[in-house]
Amino acid sequence: IQECIVKAGDRNASGVLQPDPVKFPYGIPNLVDYIHSLGLKAGIYTDVGNETCANYEGSFNHEMIDAKTFATWGIDFIEEDSCHHPAGYSY
Repeated sequence: IQECIVKAGDRNASGVLQPDPVKFPYGIPNLVDYIHSLGLKAGIYTDVGNETCANYEGSFNHEMIDAKTFATWGIDFIEEDSCHHPAGYSY
């Protein structure tokens, strides 16, 4: 599931990502279940910065919350970009 998943700033009070309901009207877990039913693995995209390359919500300061969220959604692997990594950030 590549890019443009969660609008910048769309997290609930606990910091959990809130996917765009227009793009994902049945939620990410249902989409992942469908992908798995086809015998495929499901991956998702995020960024180390506050925003992704297309200016959607990134994972900076939410890495653990996002990893747990992706796991509860059934995601098998994560692609992490670094378009908006913070100044001085090192891997």
